[in-house]
Amino acid sequence: MTTLTMGGNAPVPAGDLTVIVEWASTPGLDEIDAAAFLLGADGRVSSDADMIFYGQKGDGAVRFERLPGHVPDRDASVFHIKTASLPDRVQRVAFSGTIHGARETGMHFGKIAGLRISVQSAEGAAVAFIPPPASNGETALVIGELYRRDAGWKFKAVGQGFASGLASLASAYGVDVEDAAVASPPPAPQPQPVAPTAPAPAVPPTPKPINLSKVSLTKERPSVSLEKRSDYGDVTVNLNWSRAKTGGLSGLLQRGGGGIDLDLGCLYELTDGSIGCVQALGNSFGRLDREPFVALDSDDRSGASVDGEWMRVNGRYFTNIQRLLVFAFIYDGVPNWARTDGVVTVRVPGEGPVEVRMEEGSNAKRMCAVALIENDAGRMRISREVAYFRGHDDMDTAFGWGLRWKAGSKN
Repeated sequence: MTTLTMGGNAPVPAGDLTVIVEWASTPGLDEIDAAAFLLGADGRVSSDADMIFYGQKGDGAVRFERLPGHVPDRDASVFHIKTASLPDRVQRVAFSGTIHGARETGMHFGKIAGLRISVQSAEGAAVAFIPPPASNGETALVIGELYRRDAGWKFKAVGQGFASGLASLASAYGVDVEDAAVASPPPAPQPQPVAPTAPAPAVPPTPKPINLSKVSLTKERPSVSLEKRSDYGDVTVNLNWSRAKTGGLSGLLQRGGGGIDLDLGCLYELTDGSIGCVQALGNSFGRLDREPFVALDSDDRSGASVDGEWMRVNGRYFTNIQRLLVFAFIYDGVPNWARTDGVVTVRVPGEGPVEVRMEEGSNAKRMCAVALIENDAGRMRISREVAYFRGHDDMDTAFGWGLRWKAGSKN
């Protein structure tokens, strides 16, 4: 069985599948309401019937079943899925959990232990994901999703939390949710004669103010979702780190008297299935005006540049991008992640900068997967990864990219 980290994905077996959402019995928790949304390429349902949950259990390609106490001290909801019966319009099946009665009980996902989603076939468990603990009072969670890839299906670990409940989450996927209670309208007031007045001048709409607040992604707050846009503009990704001087303890960061060479790059996956890598190694600097719509500005080999290294993403073509895994790589110099004080900052026009710091790294590993930028049904989601690897191929395997790697160099 493959156990995924947030943002990772893995193929699942062909044929019928069982998706299990389970959690530990928790004092004060009434129920976790699990749901499956059958989504098209636009990330929305085609009708309300495409939401499968306790109130609409389905009877065709996807069927819901509750299994309370299926193992001691644990509860579960199960979705039985006949992938061959899913219509072609269904490109993804998203699985969510919301806390029943959260408003009354004050319960949220930060208080629930043992949340887990797994995908099983007739041969047994295939993929599992344990979302990291939520810390911002989230009462709704998109846990994971199945999505089509070529002739088969893959599972992606999502773990995206929301502070709203099932109604808001369903509405985000295009389900028309009716309010639980609608107050009767008050009687219409009797019209009163009024003196004629001149029409008010048209007032232009107030533009949305620019958000200048910095967002630091941490273990406690691992991701952020931006407002959905058709055009994200010129997105920049910056890698910066401490500049060490020769001699003394700072020499641990250097080789041959020069500064450490910390490289910025990314793995990319486009919505048409194309995959690749943008990095200085092998002179794969990318392109902005056509695929992959990502490009490095330059390669700072000495660390002498005050503002580090830059990579740009053409946000006008964000609909063509599925995901970008931003990484940092120690090309030259003795690995010492703590002393680099490395930070990656993503800047999107109109939004506050989003930063991820590289911490507690293993000095035996020269590669750090720093952040994952994903296209979540048109929304840009940025997630903290900060996972360390010995090289590109190990990182590729962990995130299920599927590239073939060979030794490379810089000219």
